[in-house]
Amino acid sequence: MVVKSDPVVLGTTATYTVTVTNTGGTAATYELTDSPLFGVGVTVTAPPVCTNTSVLPGVGDTTPTCTTTTGPWALADPGTAIAAAVAVPVVDSYTVAVPFTVDNTSTPASRTCPAVGSFTATGLNNGATLTVAGTTSSDPGCANAPPPALVTHAKTITAGPVLVGPNQYTISYQIDVTNSGGVPGGYQLDETPHFGAGVVINGATCASSLAAGTGTPDLTPCTAAPAPIVLVNGTPFNLATAGTTINAGDDASVCAGGDVHRGAGQCDGGDQWRGLQCDAAAADDRHWPEQHGDADGDRRDADAGATCVRRHRRRW
Repeated sequence: MVVKSDPVVLGTTATYTVTVTNTGGTAATYELTDSPLFGVGVTVTAPPVCTNTSVLPGVGDTTPTCTTTTGPWALADPGTAIAAAVAVPVVDSYTVAVPFTVDNTSTPASRTCPAVGSFTATGLNNGATLTVAGTTSSDPGCANAPPPALVTHAKTITAGPVLVGPNQYTISYQIDVTNSGGVPGGYQLDETPHFGAGVVINGATCASSLAAGTGTPDLTPCTAAPAPIVLVNGTPFNLATAGTTINAGDDASVCAGGDVHRGAGQCDGGDQWRGLQCDAAAADDRHWPEQHGDADGDRRDADAGATCVRRHRRRW
């Protein structure tokens, strides 16, 4: 008899347990394979880590062979021996840890498991097949796949403009990058000053503060301590390079700013300081949103998942 557990899903790895049980009084040999039955938009990203957790060396190959991303994966080659049950059943156990990703071609339906016992390819479904004496039996295990990354960003003025000298002002901006999906997402973040005529950028700094998490943000030159940066009006400045990762559950802050000199230009009130307008543009793994003052990215459907925010603040 073969039994396949529903997986334990940690981040983007689904780990299944497969057991082969002999309850009879006669020893036998078997073959055991495992195959992914993932839904549309849910993809195995690398060969799984397959482990023989209990089978002693004997007849057959007891070392699993899992070298592809498509399966079927050979957990036990033909001829693997299992002893006779004397007082209690004999159980051979294997684990299969499958790395996966979820993209925006997935849908709530393709991320959801089928009916119990079904071998339909949806969610993180997976089937194990046991062959004994030419007779096969199979058992599936499944968990719902998380929603894809949903990376958006929003920008606000956090302080200023504050008069610090004759015609000298400081102004600070904050950019929040949010992943409200269920898996890590990658993005690039650029900042472009669009200051009015007569407004001169005298200097700027950029800093970041990353809370605990497992993301791999590349926020150079926005380091933990405020660092000077060179901003040119109308020219994009990179705050986070392409491929910066924001994980489900991560939270971080980045701030930047400096001094501006205002000549004849005017600064209007309202949602934005038109005379000191500065656009943020973020690109995630899926699209480039339109540049504008608030810089909210194009939102896509997500049906679950933690919210993660990376804050980028700039001070002028």
